[in-house]
This record gives sequence, structure tokens and C-alpha cells, in this order.
Amino acid sequence: MSAAVKAAISIRNLSYTYMAGTPLATPALDGVSLRVNAGEIVALVGQAGAGKTTLLQVCDGLLRPPATGMVQVLGIDTAEPQALSRLRLRVGLLFQRAEAQLLERFVGDDIAFTPRQAGLPRDEVRERVRQAMQAVGLDFEEFKDRRTFNLSGGEMRKVALAGLLASRPELVLLDEPTAGLDPESRTSLLEVVRRLRDQGATIVIASSSMEDLPGLADRLIILNHGRVAAEVPGADVWRYGPLLRAQGLDLPELCSIVEHLADRGLDLQPRSLDPDGIAEAICRIWTS
Repeated sequence: MSAAVKAAISIRNLSYTYMAGTPLATPALDGVSLRVNAGEIVALVGQAGAGKTTLLQVCDGLLRPPATGMVQVLGIDTAEPQALSRLRLRVGLLFQRAEAQLLERFVGDDIAFTPRQAGLPRDEVRERVRQAMQAVGLDFEEFKDRRTFNLSGGEMRKVALAGLLASRPELVLLDEPTAGLDPESRTSLLEVVRRLRDQGATIVIASSSMEDLPGLADRLIILNHGRVAAEVPGADVWRYGPLLRAQGLDLPELCSIVEHLADRGLDLQPRSLDPDGIAEAICRIWTS
């Protein structure tokens, strides 16, 4: 991309160790440097323990970076004393365990929490809650007065995402967002991600699964034992099967099909990595 494109996240030589200086010290990040451009969807991929969650939480300000390394988020150095308050409404993080970020007894109150903390007018808060619930597929009248902790795991995930949407962040950080969701809910969530990008948000997705990322992410940044191991363009991820497998990652089934055909001399060059895009590519070759 052009150097003129603004960076939503800029990280240089970041290392992070949990319980540093104790016998239980556990390194999580080791010299990470990366950049996420404004308006991108970037996926952080890697096996469990690769450092994905730690990296998201540093970007959100939940974990303060150590003295070494630099982390700038939306132009703000996260080491600054007031960084967390300055980023509070501009950055939204969806935890891997949605129940860990639910605070209020009733669904509507939980989704309204951040807009209320920002001092927005009552009518605007209510409208934001309504729109956010609609975006994630929760009926406003049916769910607003439901008890939050009586919901199913999938419904909790939707409430947590709606709470994030209600704050209308510029930067959205999603930690394993589709884990445990049924196919319909997963499809709906990914559609929300696409709409957020269309509305101008920058999105970073951490995932140990490659299944939903090709055709969604502009770039995939592969983490391995706290280090950046490689970077792969999302549109051509099927060309990097050997590299991904070496990192313990598997191509999604559709990408494996495209890779398999390319190995046999049939380079589809699909315009999109979904069934329609691959079918269109096959038809284009057959009729050429």
C-alpha cells in the first residue's frame, strides 16, 4: 500500500512477558513488529499460545507494554498515562470468552454500558442499542430485558458484539470471534465484520482457524511462539499451503481444492475464495 495510508496500528520490536521477574515468568511476545493500515481487515493467525490474544490486549490498552518496544494505536502511544481513556471509545475488543466482558444483569443495559459511560443522551443510547442488536440478529423487544447470564453461549457472544458495535469504534479487535458458533451465527457475524469495514472501521481478527479468513481478510499475519513468522495476502492464501502447514495451519477446504488444481496445471485464479467465485473461475477456464 501507499506510504500515505494512515496506520491504525504501528508496532515496533514489542516483547511481552507475563509475571516478568518472577519464577513463573512466561514470554508471550518476542520482538513483534507489524503495521495495520486504516480500513484493513487483518487476521492474526497461529496455534494456541502464539501470542494472538496478548497482542490484541496490548493494542486495546488492557495490557500496558513494557519499556522496550513501541505500540501506537490510532496515532496514540499506548505507553502514555492517559492512553486508555483516550482509546476507550475508539477501540473495541471482543473477548474470546464473551461472558468475561458482560457486566450488567439485563441485555439492554449491558449493550448500553459504554455509550452511557460516554455521557450520550438517553435517546441516542437507546437507538444505538437497538441498531446494534439488529446488526447481530437479536430482536430488541425480545432480548432487551432478558437476563444476560441466562443466555446461551452463542447469544452471549452476540450481546458482547452488540455492546462493541454500540460504541461505534474506529478499530475493532476480535479474538476467535466465530469459535463455538453454529454455521448460521458464524455467517451472520462475518457479515457484520464486512459491514463494519464498509463503514470505515479497521478490523483485526485473531484466530487459530483459517476457515473463515480467505476472502475476508486483506492480509494474514502468522504468529509462532510470539514472533511474526510470515505474512500472506488474503486473496492468494491458497498459494501458500506449504508455508501455512509448516506453521501448523491448514488451508480451508475450498482453498485446498484451488491449490490441488493448481498443482495439476489448472490455475483458476478465482476472483473470490467462496463457492461462487471458484465456480465462476472454473466456468471461465472451460469456456475460454
